Amino acid sequence: ALIEAIIHHRLPDIERRRSALLGTLVDDGRSAELTGLLDALYRPLFEQKNPAGAHTYARFLWALIQVNRMSVRTSIPGEEYAVSREIVTRIIDVLPEAAKERYHYRIEFMTALMGAVLQRIDLKKMNADEEESNFRDALIMIASALSAE
Repeated sequence: ALIEAIIHHRLPDIERRRSALLGTLVDDGRSAELTGLLDALYRPLFEQKNPAGAHTYARFLWALIQVNRMSVRTSIPGEEYAVSREIVTRIIDVLPEAAKERYHYRIEFMTALMGAVLQRIDLKKMNADEEESNFRDALIMIASALSAE
């Protein structure tokens, strides 16, 4: 129950931010750009920090993957995750055909990668430019892995 409560507490802000980011992609004619869609998916986690500046919620999600409990988050009804689900659908749509069937398998590893990058950012106490650079590099690696045929 505690895990679900944490997720439900964070979900509305994440969905609002994802909606704004997706809206910008659509307005700019970039809604089929994989890196942009990944940015819309992950940036709200990158931006969400505790008062000390650490990415604790993203690292919480990463920990769920590590203990094989991510199904708690992914089992939340679709209407609560409408924007996230739309972004995921768009990501899958832009992948090469041979990579589409591997998306759900690969995205768990890629989310773990993002968790590791955010942990590194926190541990190294990077400045804003370094944080952004590391985040962007993670997006590029994730796009490459998801697109691999």
